[in-house]
Amino acid sequence: MEKGVQRWIVDISEWNPCIHCFSFAMSFLPQHEHNSITRFFKMEDRKRALVSRLLQYALIHQVLGISYNEIVIRRTAEGKPYLTIPEKESVKEFIQNFSSYFSRLEWFNIINAGSSRQILSEFYRYWSVKEAFVKAIGDGVGYKLDTIEFHHKNWENIVAKVNGKELKDWRFWLLELGKEHVASIARGHPMYATGSYKTTLNQTQFNDEEYNLGLHLPNTSFIFRKVEDLWPSNETGRVPPCLSQNCVVLKD
Repeated sequence: MEKGVQRWIVDISEWNPCIHCFSFAMSFLPQHEHNSITRFFKMEDRKRALVSRLLQYALIHQVLGISYNEIVIRRTAEGKPYLTIPEKESVKEFIQNFSSYFSRLEWFNIINAGSSRQILSEFYRYWSVKEAFVKAIGDGVGYKLDTIEFHHKNWENIVAKVNGKELKDWRFWLLELGKEHVASIARGHPMYATGSYKTTLNQTQFNDEEYNLGLHLPNTSFIFRKVEDLWPSNETGRVPPCLSQNCVVLKD
């Protein structure tokens, strides 16, 4: 009971964060909380709103041991905050929400993959190649994902069928990146692109030789880079503003 009695006070009068540091501190809050902070015009009011929200999350984290990204705070009609603790979904309960996006064969392969971890991994593999195809043709989430069915042998020699018809002018690769992450590559003829996407292409007509040259380019591996590697070469050695000694950073 003593642990549950907490009285915290934060003096923000000396906290004058730059815009990057402010955004960094706000990033610990879920997206739906951001509008309640940025709706204020004056920076002083934004600081009060931000620290008010952070206090709630920090208090729950310390007293109940819930990680920030699992904290769910709702508000009554009058704006009074209260904590809800959602029940954990099982893997099968989670993936069941997406069953309509898979063909019968794909769904059978997913739910019979083995352990809960293997089921989830297989689910993400199928989802990854489907999304790669949709992005390749320039379509969005409105595409009927259940109409495209993937066949493979241990995720090698991947073949896709749309409404039962095999796509012969496509190649697919699925790469395991480690730490339970996968990436998929889809490569196909520009003729399959959506109309709006075709208008952005410089060329859509190819003879067989030109097309096969592009279709059969090597399947190169991913190269891992650090964030610092993406900065201009003359910026090497600089640190983000939120790490400079003149700024105050709020963190877990």
